[in-house]
Amino acid sequence: MKRIAIKIGLLFAIVSIASFFVHKFLLPFGWGDDSQYTKIQYLEKNHQKYNSLIIGGSLEYRQINPYTVDSIVQGSGIDMRTFNMAIDGHNFVQQMNDMDYYLDKWGSSLDYIIVSLSSESMFLKNQLHQIKFVQWVNLKSAFLGTKINLEAPMPLKRQVQFSYFYAMTLVENGLLFGLGDEFSRFLVYGKYNRDLAYLGKRNDGYFPYDLEQDHMFLDNQWEEKLLRLSRENYLKQKPQRDSLIAINKRQFAGQTKDNKLIESQLEILLKLKAKAEKMGIKVYVSVPPRTRTSYAVLMAIYDELPADCKFELADPRIYPEFYEVENGYNFHHLNVKGAELYSKAFGEKLVELEKARK
Repeated sequence: MKRIAIKIGLLFAIVSIASFFVHKFLLPFGWGDDSQYTKIQYLEKNHQKYNSLIIGGSLEYRQINPYTVDSIVQGSGIDMRTFNMAIDGHNFVQQMNDMDYYLDKWGSSLDYIIVSLSSESMFLKNQLHQIKFVQWVNLKSAFLGTKINLEAPMPLKRQVQFSYFYAMTLVENGLLFGLGDEFSRFLVYGKYNRDLAYLGKRNDGYFPYDLEQDHMFLDNQWEEKLLRLSRENYLKQKPQRDSLIAINKRQFAGQTKDNKLIESQLEILLKLKAKAEKMGIKVYVSVPPRTRTSYAVLMAIYDELPADCKFELADPRIYPEFYEVENGYNFHHLNVKGAELYSKAFGEKLVELEKARK
């Protein structure tokens, strides 16, 4: 029995060491996320063209047009040249992971980072065991995700469940469980052949869902079908649209019970903000409309941030245009028309903050 235990231990050690070297020398940051790795490869060659990065999830990737933002900001005499580095599905933990990496990678050429406050440590369960999710969960991010989970205003069962998900995914990543096919594909094909559509029409990282649905038809008909279905449901289900707006209004009015400050989320955001500012980079924090997360939770963090670094365009009582059906793609995203309205307001907010700062 003892000899069997020793053999198992040796085998585990060998697999762990081999996996460490694979991660260290063969798998670059973002390798398993097609859109993120495509953007990273592009910036490797072009980062000197940009002095501003937008970091976030789909609410930024699909809704912030750098061309529109820069046109407004530059029109006020401010030198801002923006690349949209936001990626579908990236929650707050992954956004902090991204920001830390980008600061180390391209911080010397940046003057601005605009990071989204639109999510927490939660994620959709269908992301579990998927390469896009597994490949980024390291020890640091798993610990942060668990910490936020245990502070979040949700039932204990859910806190434990999602903490377990992070731990399980950490093991999958560390030992490359189930990643063999994707790893091989990346090395022999994916590392050199990228889908440049993810960069958008102007190669600035903005790719709205209106364009994505047609692109998916050529590449992945099943995902394209789900995307179109989400739009059809949004257009048909007025009661659900009205319900989401009503919930958001109550959250902004302080009429819900979940307005708890998640200290660990605020702490890491301030820590990375301080790191950026030591490098001479100004950090702005934005709160977008249509999030899945409770605005009561998000605004508790937002209220603790310095006034000169933040803006929100999410309150439906003040910005009803971002919740109108003609400006929406689905329940949680704007269409191209809405994204242009949002990008214009986004640029105007940046001008206000820049003028106040100077």
